[in-house]
Amino acid sequence: MQKTNRLLVSVLLTASVTGCAAIPDHAPGKKLINLVPSLISKDSSLLIESLGQPHDEVWVNDTKYLTWRHPQLVGECRLSTANKGGKIVGVRWSGPLTGCHYLEAQIKELYLNN
Repeated sequence: MQKTNRLLVSVLLTASVTGCAAIPDHAPGKKLINLVPSLISKDSSLLIESLGQPHDEVWVNDTKYLTWRHPQLVGECRLSTANKGGKIVGVRWSGPLTGCHYLEAQIKELYLNN
């Protein structure tokens, strides 16, 4: 817990001085950063099978945007995808630096199985 607090203080201090924050390599949330690019060009129905029905679904022109939200102890994890022709063409995520363990586990399983 003390290590996490020091990390959080360090990130907040960096963000306040530089205007942006980088997630250190040892931060738990870094795992999701490394997994998310693996979703590009995957079949979007596989992600729905893995994560369940999305909380939000919006069509803009011929692109479908899906968003999943999962509450964490501190904050909320959110994964959004842009889907075109049944394939994932863009991915964004946000969440606490303590990690998005459910999303990480589900995406890792999907990545390993396909």
